[in-house]
Amino acid sequence: MLAGTAAKFGRDSTEYLQAGGVKKSERKRPGAKEAPSAVAKAA
Repeated sequence: MLAGTAAKFGRDSTEYLQAGGVKKSERKRPGAKEAPSAVAKAA
């Protein structure tokens, strides 16, 4: 049902939210990852 609601109204709609989904604009965006060489120097 959630996939059908997303297809009909979009993943950023209030209808999708009411169906139990999380709005696309409210999801946490992934952060930038450090390069492996920077992590090795810090340790």
